Amino acid sequence: MRIEPSQLPGVMLVEIEPHADQRGLFARTFDAAAFGEALATDARSPVTYTSPKPDAILEEDKAIATFPLKIKRENIRILPVTELFAK
Repeated sequence: MRIEPSQLPGVMLVEIEPHADQRGLFARTFDAAAFGEALATDARSPVTYTSPKPDAILEEDKAIATFPLKIKRENIRILPVTELFAK
């Protein structure tokens, strides 16, 4: 999964990274513990493309991938979808 800042303050983009093999395509779509850990530890989230891109864009993406999110563990709260709209 990739996690990167959005243009909205305090909002992160979370993207699923599909994998392919002889069986077809698959992706891990839910792992709250891994998601929280990635946010709290500023895990790298490299940008990938399905088509070629200019070198200048790829170099900029390398810098973006290392941008620290600086989210404190105590500020991370992952809710089950059933609780998301409960209030």
